[in-house]
Amino acid sequence: MPDLIYFIASVNRSGSSWLCALLRSAGTVGEPRELLRAPREQFAQRLREDVCCVKLQLPLMRRIWMSLDDRHKKAARFVFLRREDTLRQAISLYRARRSGIWHLRTDRDLRTDRGRRRKHAAVRFDRRAILAKQRQVEARYERWESFFSREGLSPLRITYERLCEAPCEAVTEITTFLGRPYEGDLDDYTEIMRDDRTERWVERLTSGAAGR
Repeated sequence: MPDLIYFIASVNRSGSSWLCALLRSAGTVGEPRELLRAPREQFAQRLREDVCCVKLQLPLMRRIWMSLDDRHKKAARFVFLRREDTLRQAISLYRARRSGIWHLRTDRDLRTDRGRRRKHAAVRFDRRAILAKQRQVEARYERWESFFSREGLSPLRITYERLCEAPCEAVTEITTFLGRPYEGDLDDYTEIMRDDRTERWVERLTSGAAGR
């Protein structure tokens, strides 16, 4: 039985990968990562470690939750990271899916990373597709809320906006909630991908301008 079990409840482009990197840097609450390949086998391995910590989207969370026994469920804690601005989240999700570029890092050589940045910047505006992504994001948040309510869970709620404004304070709140507060500095190498293009698209989407 791990000393600590926690899940980061996520929706695409809510800042969950950034949060995981910050929590790994804190050094007190394990190394949360997404389960990408053979998720059930990876999770079974995590349950054999001192700290079992993963970030999950809801479909996989449901399957993992059903596989847990009562003692694991009682010990599990949840951090729910939610983005209040779902329009900018939808733009980020649309650009990531169209370009295949999901993350940029400040610790990479800009000269070797230039092609990835150009590819991300080259995605063309599509009003209908972006608004569909926004509806998808909002529906996924609602499904998480339904899951928490049905299972009687009380997650710690952190917004992406607060994480951007005060990352150290947010990480302090999370690590304290998990019973393992951290002290010291955080190693933050994640680059915010929101840019001037994002803001121009927000203006187009909210001004009622027609067309694609």
